[in-house]
Amino acid sequence: MASEKTSKQFNVILITIVLILIMVFCICLWLFFDHKEKVIYQVENGGNIFLNYVSDFNGLSLHGMIPSSDDNGIINLKKGSYFDFFIDTKLDDASVIDYEISLFREKKYAYLDKDVRIYLEEEKSGTYAKVFGPSEFIPLKKVSKYGTKVGDMILLHVSKKNKSTNRYRLRMWLSNSSKMSSVDYSVSVKINGKAK
Repeated sequence: MASEKTSKQFNVILITIVLILIMVFCICLWLFFDHKEKVIYQVENGGNIFLNYVSDFNGLSLHGMIPSSDDNGIINLKKGSYFDFFIDTKLDDASVIDYEISLFREKKYAYLDKDVRIYLEEEKSGTYAKVFGPSEFIPLKKVSKYGTKVGDMILLHVSKKNKSTNRYRLRMWLSNSSKMSSVDYSVSVKINGKAK
């Protein structure tokens, strides 16, 4: 009788462990395969640049923004207040790939350019460090030498001599000096580059 009870308890524990392992395996598969990969630029001289991200949108779309200080904006971890992405470069036949990380925003948001704060970080040794900003959105007045369009904003120029993966975090908030409140603003990340 005691051995039957012990056997049943063992079976329940075994089934529970197997179910937990199956759930962990499924979660790992979902995390591994649920990322978007988009070829942003195929370079004629032999090389590719890939923009990778997990969300459904390659940028930030903030709704109902209220003013915030730069000190709060650069550390805000509230879901949806930042956008993580990574860029893979593959040189193939090229010896160097130069690229720019830029932002595109629709013209309907242009009136808010001076009120929005943009901040870019790069992951180094497991932590994110500032590489740009905070700054208002500053649109280009002419096309850049790498093809970034008029009206877009360049955040960073990068030159790579080896295959690499660089991880970035984009943050955005409404300046605490803004007279606006509860506004919407949306930007998307773009990559333009050239191989040599």
